[in-house]
Amino acid sequence: MVAQGKLIHFEVEPVKHSEEAEENSNVKFEDIPVECTCPFCKEEIVTQVELENSWFTYFASLTLFLVIGWVSCPILPLIWTLIQDSVHTCPRCLNKISRNRRVKCPSIKSEIMTLKCGSCAVVLTRRYVITIFLIFSTIIAFTTIRTLLKVYGLPDIEHGPQIDNTWMMFMESCGVKSYLGNPIRAVREFEDNYQYKTISWTGRVIKVQEGFWKKHFIYIGMSPPQIVSNSGNPIPDLGLTFSEELLPQISKIKPGDLLEFNATLVEFGKRGHPHFGQMWNFTKVDDELNMIDILLPKQKSLLLMIPLIEMMNQLSEQLSKPIDLDDREKLPSTAHGRILNSNIQDNKESYEMSRQSEDVYRLPEFSPGSKEEAEKMDDN
Repeated sequence: MVAQGKLIHFEVEPVKHSEEAEENSNVKFEDIPVECTCPFCKEEIVTQVELENSWFTYFASLTLFLVIGWVSCPILPLIWTLIQDSVHTCPRCLNKISRNRRVKCPSIKSEIMTLKCGSCAVVLTRRYVITIFLIFSTIIAFTTIRTLLKVYGLPDIEHGPQIDNTWMMFMESCGVKSYLGNPIRAVREFEDNYQYKTISWTGRVIKVQEGFWKKHFIYIGMSPPQIVSNSGNPIPDLGLTFSEELLPQISKIKPGDLLEFNATLVEFGKRGHPHFGQMWNFTKVDDELNMIDILLPKQKSLLLMIPLIEMMNQLSEQLSKPIDLDDREKLPSTAHGRILNSNIQDNKESYEMSRQSEDVYRLPEFSPGSKEEAEKMDDN
């Protein structure tokens, strides 16, 4: 008899991996329960399969988040079970018999390579696997280089020859409309007439981006802009890098300042993206910032309607006040003024007539019969 309130304790001897492999050498531990011999309790059992997280689960989740960003949030719950490990446990002694990773990479030594993800598998020869890997590696390498070129700045370039082309000439040959009409011709015009050449233009500062590991950038909006958005935010037309020597001068400017700058254009901005280059020097132009010039058409129309609304309010206030004869004589002698005078006169006459009619007492009307009765009463 076992005393109540006491637990039965099982002691299991540690099992070496060689003994476990010998006992279950012919058993494949996958995602479904299998019949095997428990190396701990030495019983013939059917394993229980549970999914557990491992270092590969967290590493794959973090990598996916860093690569595609917040888009991975709705994707991770769908693939979470695929990147977990399937663990086979003994239902009697509850010891872990085997741990199986659901995502398996093929071995490079085998001629036939199998890529397994959960219950799905792809079987390919080693030649095709290496070819696909090289293609994807090349695409990723070029994408990374292109991204680093834009993010961390353009390579160091030399001061190109000076040209006298204006921004309007650039818009006609290399603007967004020209690119959408004939992109090959627009890029060719940029390469022949503007690439690695220095221009002297005037534009307004949109944003200054100082970099620690990357180069410093200043984004400039030209007039007229090459593209206008409906969101209300100005879109830069030029993205220019600048050296550390210009930092003291750059720190004194703010968004909206007008600059005259010299820059060498390097890369053509496609589909409305800013054109990149290197700025050598600039001069701040002291002018009164006209907000209407840098706002979008919708904001311009709203601002232009403000004086009209104020004028209409003043006119409605004047019309709501009663106008006397002295004020009526002061009205302008134009056609509009004469019409207004006549309307006021008609309204005033009708008002006077209605007022007189209210003050005068009217006798009641008598019928012929009532008139004779009144005469008889007078005779009596």
